[in-house]
Amino acid sequence: MTLTRRRFLTRAAAAGAAVGLPTLVARRAFGANERIAAVVVGLGFRGPGHIIELQAVDGVEVVGLCEPDRQRLAAHAAQFQQQHGRAVQQLVDYRDVVADPAVDVVTIASPQHWHPLMTIWACQAGKDVYVEKPTSHYVWEGRQMVNAARKYRRIVQAGTQYRSVACVAQMAQFLDEGGLGEIQFAALSGNKTRRPLGLRSQPLTIPEHVDYDLWCGPAERRELYRVQLHYDWNFDFNTGDGDSCNYSIHHMDVVRWLLRETYPRRVMSMGGRFNWADAGDVPNSQVSYYDFARAPVFYMLRNLPAAKTRDRFTLHVHGEHGVLEIPGARGRVEAGTAYDHQRNVIRQFSGGVGAHMVNFIEAVRSRNAEDLNAEVLEGHISTAATHLANISWRVGTKMSTDDATRHVPSDVRGAAVFQRAFVGDMIKYLHGNVVDLSGESMTVGPWLEFDADAEQFVDHAEANRLIRGRDRAPFTVPEVTV
Repeated sequence: MTLTRRRFLTRAAAAGAAVGLPTLVARRAFGANERIAAVVVGLGFRGPGHIIELQAVDGVEVVGLCEPDRQRLAAHAAQFQQQHGRAVQQLVDYRDVVADPAVDVVTIASPQHWHPLMTIWACQAGKDVYVEKPTSHYVWEGRQMVNAARKYRRIVQAGTQYRSVACVAQMAQFLDEGGLGEIQFAALSGNKTRRPLGLRSQPLTIPEHVDYDLWCGPAERRELYRVQLHYDWNFDFNTGDGDSCNYSIHHMDVVRWLLRETYPRRVMSMGGRFNWADAGDVPNSQVSYYDFARAPVFYMLRNLPAAKTRDRFTLHVHGEHGVLEIPGARGRVEAGTAYDHQRNVIRQFSGGVGAHMVNFIEAVRSRNAEDLNAEVLEGHISTAATHLANISWRVGTKMSTDDATRHVPSDVRGAAVFQRAFVGDMIKYLHGNVVDLSGESMTVGPWLEFDADAEQFVDHAEANRLIRGRDRAPFTVPEVTV
């Protein structure tokens, strides 16, 4: 690369910054045919897809790959050379990426605990960013990402790909025009069958080809007792937030778009990690209540086997004149149907996943963030909304299933539906998975009121500590003021 990490850090120290980067970089305009140099960061589940998507866009050239697992990095670099007939830079340390002025764009597919810091560093260094979902690991960090995009005038797209799906836009317009009348509630069901992470008696030996300190980055550097390092970080609150964030962020983003909502006014969540005596600590079965201004949204997560609904999600928006049903085979939103109360079809919607990466590159060229389908603010709010429910669960207490059912007051909007079709159905589903629900087996979170302007809970210090989160020097997420 054109600037070594040592020189980068030396310059940063001279400037008086902790892990310093330039405070302002002039915005660059790209001509219609000018090459855009991109580096893909993170080569696990989504990174290889980024390579394919970027290479398919005219005028974009992937010039580097970044990954702290040297073996994985070398394998993908070799595959790239075989497919494209040229070599790419292999970078272990992300700071080498942001230090190189020849890099225009970074696409981030690292574990989510790295997303905020990588995005902020790139913005400070004058680079545009495509960052995968979930956008942040903590709510406060997500706001710093938004502030960085504003302060440094960068184009930052969130990897919530359904924002580029034509049928979702059509359904949102349908609801705007009163297609279902007044909205009563929305119901989300996420069924993603998982397996336990395993539980080792001795810590996992980190392979020599993995720079574990870089892999941990802002997260606490811990010994691991799960079976594998990669991907299973999703199910450890130190580095991930479970499927109620990892999986449902897409669904939350869709329902927020359909209802034209920002943050819920309050949240509550209950559930647990049942049947798995493993190294994970996130719920594998969970129901959440989101009290949005227009209508409440109910969510159910199932990681244990669920008959006939395996690896699917569904979204139903119930209105005074009918219901909008959006099935999601394999987690994809591709169609929807609006019915009246007699099950007569009002309108059908169709259209697959759009060119989300192409939209990002078009905005990079236009230098207009309004051209983005999923500007970072939208990704931040949708991700943060899922964090809020998780926080309720994390500060919850153990209760019996009877007490859990009574935790929803009868005067709450949609209380009867939530108790019957969500709390009740979760209990039935757990019984079907032979879960012992005797005694105080259910973790039930408090009802938490949320101040959207401050992005803080009202009068709950423990929950607000989880809003802010924590990080680890020298990988400290900076506060960015606009």
